Amino acid sequence: MTSERPESSTWIFLGAALTAWLLLHAGTANAQSPLKVRLPMLTFPSVLNTADDIIKAKGLDKANGLNAEIISYGTAGAEYAGVAKGEVDAGIFAPYQVAKMRTDGVPIAIYASVVGMGDTQVITRNPEIRKFTDLKGHTLAATVGFSAYQYLQIYVGKFGMKLGTDIKIVDATMALAQAQLQADRVDAILSWEPTTTRVLTQMADARIIFSGNEGWKAVTGDVGWDIVCFINDEWVKASRGGLERMVKMYQDYSKFMNDNPEEADTIISSEKYYSKGIPAGAIATAIKAKRLVLDVRPTWQPAINKQMWQMMTLGVEQNYIKPPEKTVIYNDAPAN
Repeated sequence: MTSERPESSTWIFLGAALTAWLLLHAGTANAQSPLKVRLPMLTFPSVLNTADDIIKAKGLDKANGLNAEIISYGTAGAEYAGVAKGEVDAGIFAPYQVAKMRTDGVPIAIYASVVGMGDTQVITRNPEIRKFTDLKGHTLAATVGFSAYQYLQIYVGKFGMKLGTDIKIVDATMALAQAQLQADRVDAILSWEPTTTRVLTQMADARIIFSGNEGWKAVTGDVGWDIVCFINDEWVKASRGGLERMVKMYQDYSKFMNDNPEEADTIISSEKYYSKGIPAGAIATAIKAKRLVLDVRPTWQPAINKQMWQMMTLGVEQNYIKPPEKTVIYNDAPAN
């Protein structure tokens, strides 16, 4: 009898251990089951597409338990409509665009930072213009409907000036603004990457006299975010653990871009994926020059959360957005 008890106990122990092991690994496999997520891309040159390029080229979605499907849009307006209709689940936008859509009833919210304000610049070829305040009485070509222009309106108030009054504005697309600067029809342009690198490369006398990062710090004393990660609340609710996976996927994207600018540049300029019309060398140059700063951090981190709400406050003060509800930003870490 006594000799049988240890043997019986051993089998019971081994059986329990095997059951626990199987349950653990079944749970792990289930937790890592790929979650389908639909991401947007634009058919014209945009730094926004670089995330889709790198994510798919390097398999960063699969590595983080996701299966990203890329949905194509020909214009920014079409992309906004697609997000509103629920055709995509997540992506990267300007923060005020997220706030506007949230106010209009689209259930999207900001959950992480992506691109710093340093990716926007004011460029001139006029030797008389050496600093931003020298633009007073001169002409500036800018895309009025874009977020960079809204940020610029905030900056100029800090310097006691007003766009359209102290600085004459010529509303122009990036391509048109570049052509006008080259033809000396305007004194300066408001640009962003990768166009800035192209302008500096093609025009030997072109100079940056002001950056968005410089302007935002002058206004707030802190950094701001030109582009942020947004996600649909319904996708988050239906995708257990999905929000954490999305943060990690975009962190992997930004790390790859920062650590491997040359390889990233080769992927993006190859046109094998989603970016079109971005010349070789533009992305790598912008990253090395620290004009294109990629830093993905979740909004439930206190410093990032403060910066995001600071941006919302300024947006309300400038009447770009209505006072947003608290849910426009993920203020707390996901519970699941």
